[in-house]
Amino acid sequence: MVGVILKFDNWSKNIFKILFNDIDISLWNFDIKYWESYGESTMTKDYNNLDHIDSEDAKKELIYNECEVYPEFLELFISEFSTKKCDLKYYDDFIKSDYFMSLVIIDHRNIEICCKDIQVLEKIIKNFKESNLENKRINVLEKIRLDAVISAFRLKSEINIYDI
Repeated sequence: MVGVILKFDNWSKNIFKILFNDIDISLWNFDIKYWESYGESTMTKDYNNLDHIDSEDAKKELIYNECEVYPEFLELFISEFSTKKCDLKYYDDFIKSDYFMSLVIIDHRNIEICCKDIQVLEKIIKNFKESNLENKRINVLEKIRLDAVISAFRLKSEINIYDI
């Protein structure tokens, strides 16, 4: 298993708290590459300007605090603290990078996760299954094409992570 697509209906007040429940993220670096949010939020930072959001701010608002978070579109890459940031477009870029997880949200209820750590991915799937989200669907990915685009926005001609 190298990835998963999680789908559900309606909204979650904070999908991050659900997915990362009981997972120690203290040594992880959250690198938000893209954020688009609609609706009311109790977040204290302006996520429309990501230059002012560091990893600790992101973890506080998305996981540790009791914020309501409604990302419509998101590109989040997670690494260990000692790694360097880089720009990614393709799954091949992700494989070669120091990031161990990419989490992309499309239309707030479709979550695409690529992960190099199967134990973390299994915990996220377990948390999703145990949540009270409506009409949950899980598509486990055993293989992802190297030319698949990891992005909240793709052209119709571009390869998705679920394309074989």
